[in-house]
Amino acid sequence: MEGVLRCKMTPVLRPGVILQKGQAPLDTPMMLGAALLASERQKAERQKTAEHWTNARQVLDKQRGILWQAMIVKKIKHTVNSKPKEWQIGDLVDYIRNPDVKNRGEKIEHAEGLNFITDTHSGQKLEMIALARETVRSKMPVSHWVFSWPEGEQPTCRQVDELVEFFLKGMGLEGHQAIYGLHCDTRNYHVHIAVNRVHPETLKVIRTNNGFDIRQAHKIRVMLEKMQGWSQLENSPYVVTEEGDIAQRITDTAPKPSPKAVEFEKATGEKSAQRIAQERGHEIIKNAKSWDELHNGLKNVGLRFEKKGSGAIIWVGETAIKASSVDRSFSMGNLVKRLGEFVAGNYEAAMPGIEPESLNPAIAPDLQIFQAATMPEILKLQKRGENIYYTPLSEDKHHILIDDVSPENVVRLQKDGYKPAAIIESSPHNFQCILTTPKFGGEFDRQIANQLTAMLNREYGDPK
Repeated sequence: MEGVLRCKMTPVLRPGVILQKGQAPLDTPMMLGAALLASERQKAERQKTAEHWTNARQVLDKQRGILWQAMIVKKIKHTVNSKPKEWQIGDLVDYIRNPDVKNRGEKIEHAEGLNFITDTHSGQKLEMIALARETVRSKMPVSHWVFSWPEGEQPTCRQVDELVEFFLKGMGLEGHQAIYGLHCDTRNYHVHIAVNRVHPETLKVIRTNNGFDIRQAHKIRVMLEKMQGWSQLENSPYVVTEEGDIAQRITDTAPKPSPKAVEFEKATGEKSAQRIAQERGHEIIKNAKSWDELHNGLKNVGLRFEKKGSGAIIWVGETAIKASSVDRSFSMGNLVKRLGEFVAGNYEAAMPGIEPESLNPAIAPDLQIFQAATMPEILKLQKRGENIYYTPLSEDKHHILIDDVSPENVVRLQKDGYKPAAIIESSPHNFQCILTTPKFGGEFDRQIANQLTAMLNREYGDPK
């Protein structure tokens, strides 16, 4: 790995962080020169480095799933507790209007209430509670929704008002009580909406879209992206057509290997037996009109289908996998319904073996050369009981090493959302984890990588 700097650092490059007494700013190669002592030059460099730091944080946050690139909508699930619904409603609207009480640092930028008689917060809260009391059967008739914008997008108060009114109308809740507030923290703007589903005149609880309210909310989000010009969510389940209609996105329904098979592929660089069976046998099994057609088709591509107990397996060379792992519809029960009572195939006693297939054909020649050059030496070291480690190097990526990680911290690292490219047990109950991120570019690239390495090691591994 390149440039792993193991010295005590203070993360002063993060915007908004104030140095405490006794802390020293992070030295950089550029700061060591006498010319950089000038305050203007230092200020410019710190600003530039701060931009690189932000990019670095975004890369890691994206890996953890924290950062999103477009507006999202979510319904906050109601948690059953011992508090009466009146208290729960009061707590919710108090948080929407004054979030700093619950989440320190979260600020309120804009707040409004719709379809109330009074215009004060306490008055509107009491009105919402009073109307919610009218329905005895519903444990919580007030729903909590959140619209969040990605970092860099900031709605105006008018856009927030327009969003809430459009949302209520699209959900079939026009005229219902709603309290909403635009919150801002260090990353994203988001609007919280508390809407009372009790109709103010009929006193009936409205069931949006026959209970599929989240699906309807996603359709509304797509329309809002188009109306207000926000960046569009990649792979959104719905899209807006040129005619202005909402259509469901056509998704790729091709079968994919299981997570366990994918892990094998990452470790070896070769296709898993499950992927080979899916690529070679899926269409054959799917389109077969009889058992003979199924067996002959699979035999021609080097696969073999057998019944085992009440289920079925497919042999890929010497590896057997469940037929249902190729496609759920390929279980023995489903195939018998489609093709009739099972008929065994006429396979040769010894089917030809299947050679390993590279996951990426473009690197297959290089992989073969590497294996031929290194494998004999590696086998010698292995026979001697030596520990073998690989240190990855890339022109366009940083491979950040977290050293001396305990088993508990390996679990914590993954629970926090990081996905290590490799986890190596360097000694009993002692691990190394490698995270891969794209290089950031610019003259401070290595310095930022070092800073990230130090930060992650302090949190999960060797603090030195």
